[in-house]
Amino acid sequence: MTHGYGLVLPLMISNSVAYLIARRFRPTPIYEALLAQDGIKLPHGATSRGSLASLVVSGAMTRDIVTIPAGTSARDAAQITARHGHGTYPVLDDDGRFVGLLSEARLQRSLAEKEDARPVRDIAKHRDYCVADETLLRAVTRMTRLGVRQLPVLERGTHRLVGMLAMSDVMRAQMRAEGEHGGASSSTDRLTLEALPPVPRRDHSASQT
Repeated sequence: MTHGYGLVLPLMISNSVAYLIARRFRPTPIYEALLAQDGIKLPHGATSRGSLASLVVSGAMTRDIVTIPAGTSARDAAQITARHGHGTYPVLDDDGRFVGLLSEARLQRSLAEKEDARPVRDIAKHRDYCVADETLLRAVTRMTRLGVRQLPVLERGTHRLVGMLAMSDVMRAQMRAEGEHGGASSSTDRLTLEALPPVPRRDHSASQT
């Protein structure tokens, strides 16, 4: 504001001192204190992480998904995607092993570049995945690190696709688990998930092509 860069160090020191004093005399954040006045008590954020750490991917993933064979041309793949209208499709080889994810945007870009005959195995990207028996916490951490909103779920050791895990699947599984333990998911759970990549419309459904 002042263009006086000599103020940066004093500002850092004063902010740090102010933070330490505030934490010492009022450890409860102001927003939580205001909610407490209204009778709303937020549980500690570890509740959400503990819930995700106790659930596994296989209990949350979607098993009925649309897939595209790796040898399918971009032109034929466009006909498949037009029938289903999703944003992303897993691409599988002849043995059912995962090759990559094909996005509708990338497919349309290939068509615009006159690559109609190009097989989708050459177009598919985003080959990151999770496995069915790992925890949701690990899967969500991976999504956050990669900046993606869904991951294919593979069978450990075989690379066979067994499902898809979207952020919406994670939220439903967590809410279901919280409900089984005596209530709907807490505000802290929702706030924790809101810090993750935004939840898109579901990119998978229906049966395998």
